[in-house]
Formats: sequence, C-alpha cells, structure tokens
Amino acid sequence: MRLQSHYHQITELLSSQSDKHRLSQSDYHHKQQETIPKIIKNRWSIQSPISSGSFGCIYQGINLVTNENVAIKFESKTSNHPQLHKESQIYRSIEGAGMPKMYWYGTIDDYHVMVLEMLGPSIEDLYNYCNRRFTIKTV
Repeated sequence: MRLQSHYHQITELLSSQSDKHRLSQSDYHHKQQETIPKIIKNRWSIQSPISSGSFGCIYQGINLVTNENVAIKFESKTSNHPQLHKESQIYRSIEGAGMPKMYWYGTIDDYHVMVLEMLGPSIEDLYNYCNRRFTIKTV
C-alpha cells in the first residue's frame, strides 16, 4: 500500500534515473529503436524506451486520442523464437483477470507489435527505488 501512495513520485524519479540506463542496455536495442515505426495505427505514439531483451523491446507510448500512457512491445518478424503472437493469445484468454488490457496486436513493417495498458513501474524499478532491498512485508 505504501508504494501505491507514492506512485507518481516513484514514477517521476524512476524515469529520470533510469532512462540513461535503459538506453544503454544493448546495441541491438539501439538498432531496433532506429527502425521501429513512431506511430502505431494512427492511434499510439512511441515516447521512450522502457526495456529490451532477447525477444524484443518495450516502449512507453501514449494514446493520441485519450492521452493515456501505454506499453508498446516490438518483436522482429525474423526472430528465431517468436513469442509475441502467443503472448497476445494468452492476454485474450485471461482478459480482465487482473491482467493489463491488450488494446491491439498486429504486424507493422518488420515487427509484430502489441499495445498494452501501462500499469506502472516494473518490479525491477521498484526494487532499485528501494535501494535493491525489499522487506519481508513488501515480498
């Protein structure tokens, strides 16, 4: 509960502290960042990178109609182990069960793309905010 009451403060602090770290995670991420579309379906705009991993990249975006923040996941169509389509099927099957809402899944240019409801800071961001120590109560 305590973390929820400080949500906006945590989000602002994390975005200012971690953007630099997130941008330097990998050369792959930088290359992908240059080629991803900046607007998705004339509705969502890419704002800033959140994370990257072996399966693709995640960006913070904004809904151009409602001004709400969203998470936008990109996976290369040439990925050796594509996961995003299966992930979209899982989101559809458990819709509403405490999971983020999936707004859209499809293919644009060289990418499979998924647009999701933005829930807040990641567990890793919260862990870093707490000086990499969670109390038993938090866990």
